[in-house]
Amino acid sequence: MSGIKAARRSRSSSLRRLFHASSESTSPRLLRS
Repeated sequence: MSGIKAARRSRSSSLRRLFHASSESTSPRLLRS
């Protein structure tokens, strides 16, 4: 069970990183402000 939880955490973190990268490339001005 603990293994599944760890996998879920890693997946969520990777998704968040992807979202941040996409937002930065699309609208860096908004993030800067």
